[in-house]
Amino acid sequence: MKILQKFMDQAAAHPTQVAIVSGDTHLTFADVLHMAEAVRAQLGQAESTQVVPFYLQQTMNVLPTIIGIWLARRIPMPLVSALSVREAVNRVTDVPWDTLIVDRDSAVLSSRKIVFVGRGSSLGPAQDNTFAQPFPNETAYILSTSGSTGVPKKVFLTEENICWILGELYPLVEMNAASRFLFSTPYSFDVSLSEVLAPVFTGCQLVCLQSSPSKAESIRAIPKLIAEKRITHLSLSPSFAEALLDIAGPHVFDQLHYLLVAGEAFPVSLVQKLAAALAAGCHVFNVYGPTETTIYATHYAVTGQERTAVPIGVPFHGAVVKLVDKTGHTVRDKGELYIGGKGVTLGYLLDEVKNHEKFVTQDGERYYQSGDDVSVDAGGQIVFLGRQDDQVQVNGIRVELGEIESIVASLPEIVSVKVKYRGKRIYLFYIGRADQHRAILNKLPEYLNPIIIRADSFLYTYNRKFDTNAMIAQYQGTDSTVGNESVYAQLKQILAKYQVTQVSDLDSLDTVRFFLDVETAFSTAIDDARVFELDTLAKLTHYIEHPEVAMPNDIQPNALISEKINLRTLIKSRQYQYSADVVAASSSQQSLFLKGKKALYRVSIALPEVTQDVVDAIDTTIRQLMSRIDILNLAWFIKDERLAFKTITNNQPIVFVTQHGMDDQDIEKVFYETEGLPIFACLLNVSAKQLDFVFTHHTIDASSATMFQGLFWKLYRGDLTLAQVPESSFAGFMKLVKEANETTNLEDVVDKIPQTSVDLHLHKIDTKLYIAQFHTSQRDTDSITALAAYIVAKAVIQDREVPSITGKLALNIRHFADFDASNVIGDVHATVPFEVRDTDDYGTFMTRYKQWVAFNQTGVDVRYCLFNTVGAHQEALPRVAERWNAMNISLNYIGEVKDPDSEIREIQQLPFKENYITVFSHQGTISCILYGDLFRQADYSICHTSDTTDLTVNELTWEG
Repeated sequence: MKILQKFMDQAAAHPTQVAIVSGDTHLTFADVLHMAEAVRAQLGQAESTQVVPFYLQQTMNVLPTIIGIWLARRIPMPLVSALSVREAVNRVTDVPWDTLIVDRDSAVLSSRKIVFVGRGSSLGPAQDNTFAQPFPNETAYILSTSGSTGVPKKVFLTEENICWILGELYPLVEMNAASRFLFSTPYSFDVSLSEVLAPVFTGCQLVCLQSSPSKAESIRAIPKLIAEKRITHLSLSPSFAEALLDIAGPHVFDQLHYLLVAGEAFPVSLVQKLAAALAAGCHVFNVYGPTETTIYATHYAVTGQERTAVPIGVPFHGAVVKLVDKTGHTVRDKGELYIGGKGVTLGYLLDEVKNHEKFVTQDGERYYQSGDDVSVDAGGQIVFLGRQDDQVQVNGIRVELGEIESIVASLPEIVSVKVKYRGKRIYLFYIGRADQHRAILNKLPEYLNPIIIRADSFLYTYNRKFDTNAMIAQYQGTDSTVGNESVYAQLKQILAKYQVTQVSDLDSLDTVRFFLDVETAFSTAIDDARVFELDTLAKLTHYIEHPEVAMPNDIQPNALISEKINLRTLIKSRQYQYSADVVAASSSQQSLFLKGKKALYRVSIALPEVTQDVVDAIDTTIRQLMSRIDILNLAWFIKDERLAFKTITNNQPIVFVTQHGMDDQDIEKVFYETEGLPIFACLLNVSAKQLDFVFTHHTIDASSATMFQGLFWKLYRGDLTLAQVPESSFAGFMKLVKEANETTNLEDVVDKIPQTSVDLHLHKIDTKLYIAQFHTSQRDTDSITALAAYIVAKAVIQDREVPSITGKLALNIRHFADFDASNVIGDVHATVPFEVRDTDDYGTFMTRYKQWVAFNQTGVDVRYCLFNTVGAHQEALPRVAERWNAMNISLNYIGEVKDPDSEIREIQQLPFKENYITVFSHQGTISCILYGDLFRQADYSICHTSDTTDLTVNELTWEG
């Protein structure tokens, strides 16, 4: 196989050269070969169906997986990782296969063989010269056509198809061993092949987004990676390129050597936005081609002078194109584009009828009928006019949607515009600097009668294309003028500083910060339970403009005696059945449970009304989420005097309606009474018009609660389909923790825990707290946590003249070496040791801090080993306990808070130890709440990078 030969040549000539970069991980060509051989070895032991699908979360694993499948002389078929594994598998039910490749422990089908890929994969016996043997299949790769639901068409590619286009593309964009190509395209999309195979053909470095991110995460990550990793080549859809330019600014692509734009029509408005990049020397290509003709068929170098249209250019050498009119005759000026030549694939081998319809042979050449109408300009460049299915009849008149876009885009206040046809109506979506509704109507013929919607931003599909259905779902029914223009404009300005275009794209920390900024700017209070309802600027504008609707409800939970009895009767009367498998509790859950703390976590959502239909809709939504989120089906047990969980196999939602709600103590009396009861329920407060999700037994953390709140609201409202809800396996996460710690070498763990040299002899007064505060521009959880630990420790070192301070940090680690917990809903906190020395600067401390985090990302949890008495070399466990318990302080960052005083009052009620520090942030101020007398002074100055941070300490007293 030629591609394997190329890869083996690279691995032989440059074994230590870095081929793939993902975060801090670097894979050499030798590493990729090792991982691929491990895949091949596992496949060699499986059954022998030829097609091998793969479902991966870490993009760095894609190339080793594909090479491994080819080494096994099998056919790779990527699945859509944005779907759950079950939904992704459902899209390939028309293809026979028996083995699935994954890179994490997913909820996979038990009837299938599962192969794991990753750096830890064991290498099987070598198989010499596999790559040199004739490939047994004409098909080398299978791609699915676009679409996120149903069973899409499968396109069968040959090795000759792939080698042809990559052999033409890479020289065109001057790709070589010094290049750095950003792997940003979802790997199930055809364009990704040009990215993932670049190291094989050119020896370049492939820089990966660390996982398959959401669109909002990509918008944040890509500009940063371009700068930090010195990216030279990048592929984007036009919509996504425009989004990056709108968010990151006109210079985001300046340092690129080449930008490839493909997947949609290239709007003239994008040319104008790329002016800075073109002037800086970035070469921009509009490349075009259906999946059926292997990635790309034509190319055009953008000059910046395009005013009416951006051509798709001329065919790559080896591609053949012609224009065909409605009668089937070849024409010169305008018609449907037929594509022939070396890129034409084997087609839809599973659908003979469709294959015959779309692939035709004329004059001895096999062509694919693209369904795209094009013309040829005076310079011989092909110009894309639109899809034939975008040509619509309005009042008997034939209309081309692309022409409407061009007309509207010419308006000076229009930033971007998309025109689509759905349900026999034309939808015109635009982003504008001002309301352009009247100006648009004046520009267009009256008979078009479009639905005009001004949007905060455009939404994109998994493949980064414009998502018409999502746009209609989100914006249909909202006013195009969104009310008070000054309110809307101010909100948009506030949102812009968070580098997103939609409220719903904010992460959990920035969501709190954004709404705090809004409350400050408009002198208003926003009910926490309504945050997820206000997920567009239009809705938030309306909320601010109508304060009589926006007033938060102050009705306090005050359950009737009959309601308490009814809830207890409902729960106790159910005949629960349980799985045999036990889900271990986390170390945090065990610790708090053993201390007798029955804390509940409430997640609240405001409702416009409470009716039977609303209750039924909530019940249906919870049932759907139960099929995706395993923690919703857990019951609590005591096993070997430890807290544990089992899955309720016949679980039904608990949706309980009360007149005024219930307080925590009322709920605790029911759900903590007997083991075997569920840990999740829904309470509907009729008076407050509020839905409370209640999680018991410390089973959920703050970030997970925010994720769950968002998923419920979007699914309930119809903004998400069930297929788009990611699977969450808390059981899978705890299985990783259990297995990792049962085999952990405790001798190694002892060495990882820093030695505590001085006992601080802290004391605690029950009626007194200390608050230490400093200011920072840091915004993400990890940076704030590390900085707080460094500042506090450095102050104590100054104060007491000690050589070092040791401690423990509660971290919300989501990415592990063999498990991606980014979608897990539950308590995923890990406790990580740290040390700050008197000789440390911040950079030195951070280097060691990252090493401690990396150690925990293998799944090791010291507290878990201590609580459960597990690990290899048990004789070292007493030394582990001694070092662990001797550390000076324990610090936990709980996130951004809206009301610091309320948070402090809640902390005052918690019986933590004298060395415990609760940290929260509020509009740039970091507050560290201490229970013990850690500090002896009121003011400290700590050197941090190039600045000096001032730390102030005050006492807080209250009636005990």
